[in-house]
Amino acid sequence: MNYPKKLAVGICGASGVHLALKFIEALPNDIEVFVVASKGASKVYEREKYQLFRESDLQQAILGLKRKVVILQNDALDSCLSSGSFKLEALCVIPTSTDMLAKIAQGISDNLIARSASVVLKEKRVLLLCVREMPLNAIMLQNMLTLATLGAHVAPPIPAYYTNPQNLDDMENFFVGKWLDLLRIPHKLFKPWG
Repeated sequence: MNYPKKLAVGICGASGVHLALKFIEALPNDIEVFVVASKGASKVYEREKYQLFRESDLQQAILGLKRKVVILQNDALDSCLSSGSFKLEALCVIPTSTDMLAKIAQGISDNLIARSASVVLKEKRVLLLCVREMPLNAIMLQNMLTLATLGAHVAPPIPAYYTNPQNLDDMENFFVGKWLDLLRIPHKLFKPWG
């Protein structure tokens, strides 16, 4: 299957940080994965302490995943992800805070997640934004429209009831599966319609 083999996951400080960990674990082993977490993501992880990941902090949870990842610091603007010549094929920002959404939409590259998004956009590669906010104001919607117009996938974690979810895990598997679908990565996380 033709899917990205070099992918980065940006983790922002919106509720649902654990969804990034579930997404990373669902990726095939032949994908090289880079992870960048904001300070806000670490704080949210500590507050939510999701039951699937027992580690007390986000860095340990990432290191405890069943796959190898390269962890980069969000203030490391001299990192490989800052250059288009690195040939990163996709950036998935899970969850995407509305602050990060605004920075990306306005071209503000003051941290590695935002800079990586700018690079992916200019290189016409895959940008997946999993915005975690509700309700949405007009500014947030305009930022989403701006980025969708530039080719980004705006894919908030919204449940689908046609899959007959039995619990929260089923709903989250749907989110992760839909994100994998956008990257053309095969999975068996939910049964497709039809």
